[in-house]
Amino acid sequence: MKIRQPCLNSQYVFFIAALLFGCLDFGFSNLAIAQETLLRTLVVTGRGTEDVATTTAQIQLGVEVQGKTPQTVQSEVIQRSNAVVRLLRSRGVKKLITTAVSLNPTYQNNKGTQTLTGYTAGTMVSFQVESAKAGAIVSAAVDAGASRISEVSFIADENAISQARKTALREATDDAQMQADVVLKALGIGSREVVSVRVDGAYISNPEIVRLNMNQSFAGRDTLANALEVRTSALETQQFATTTKLVGESIFEVASGNQSVNAAVTLQIRY
Repeated sequence: MKIRQPCLNSQYVFFIAALLFGCLDFGFSNLAIAQETLLRTLVVTGRGTEDVATTTAQIQLGVEVQGKTPQTVQSEVIQRSNAVVRLLRSRGVKKLITTAVSLNPTYQNNKGTQTLTGYTAGTMVSFQVESAKAGAIVSAAVDAGASRISEVSFIADENAISQARKTALREATDDAQMQADVVLKALGIGSREVVSVRVDGAYISNPEIVRLNMNQSFAGRDTLANALEVRTSALETQQFATTTKLVGESIFEVASGNQSVNAAVTLQIRY
């Protein structure tokens, strides 16, 4: 018995071959176009910065007491810290929270031998207040019993930051477009279209921080006012190490500055 081999029509074979060749040619054409598009692109990154005036002071201050027994220092810390908290509440400060409570022994090292000399206790609170009221609030807190000011920082209003972020992004986009126009004009060619956009974000600079440090006590309003005058600006933040111990009363000037919102936008432009 003979098995007949199927016979393919020559026209059918030609049709299949042509179809496969057309598909391959189409694929290679698309690849070539994609490569040409990739090769004929310009990538530019624009940047924008918008300054926002700070309106709120973030303050950390507290009480520290040294004494011979833990009961003695604890009792005085409770009395003074409660007075400070009552004052701050009466002044209507915002986001008032206790950030630290401590009680530690103190030792004196004498030729490798540590001798217990007493105890140190303290509390710290954090709160927010209008920048214009920061100096008066801190001075009143010192009068009420606060003996440490560890940090004063300045932040901008959230709505103002949100608006500044939009402005910075627009500035970054315009900057990127301007760079592309300058380069392409110098080369004598024109742009066709933007093929991709990447937004690198709009981040906010850290709040301006003022840290105060003095190793001596002050008694008297004028002396302390002169010692504590703090000025910050939009371009520079003065920083002082560690913590300030204060004795006495004063009203000192605190000048807030700006926060910066920065944005970057990257454009890939075909020419």
